[in-house]
Amino acid sequence: MYRSGRWRCVWEQDGVRHTEWDLELTFENWHVTGSGRDVDGRFIYTGTYDATGAVRLVKSYRSGKGHGHAFAYEGAVDDEGGITGVWRNLQAPEICGAFWMRLPKDLSQPAEDMDGSTEPWAGLQVRPDDLGLEIVRKQYRICQVDREWSVLEERGYRWWSGLLAQRI
Repeated sequence: MYRSGRWRCVWEQDGVRHTEWDLELTFENWHVTGSGRDVDGRFIYTGTYDATGAVRLVKSYRSGKGHGHAFAYEGAVDDEGGITGVWRNLQAPEICGAFWMRLPKDLSQPAEDMDGSTEPWAGLQVRPDDLGLEIVRKQYRICQVDREWSVLEERGYRWWSGLLAQRI
């Protein structure tokens, strides 16, 4: 279902998009492992995926200003074979936002600059606005209001994924 290798990820917090660099993900036997870096430091991913395309990851920072912090990433497969979903801070669940992970079209393209001067979606198969960004933002508002909400809960996930599919 998902291909191991270099991926690109953009996550959104308070309306600002942030890019992950040097992101390598391995999908094997329903487990996901990986590593990369972003403006907050170096991190690792660990988690699972299932036959429906649902992905559950924990991002743990190993260095930088994010050191010691962990985030849950919950998402689902989209029509392009990427992952779209919602992340949340495990220590403060009200801190959350949308994320998009994609396989780059062309790995020879230059990586994004640390200062964000390069368009974060350069070389990706689809742009975030093509993925129903307003629907993901709506879920972001829900997770800000309701700390108990989870994209995997029946009342949220099925509604969210249904609306997202309609927008795509």
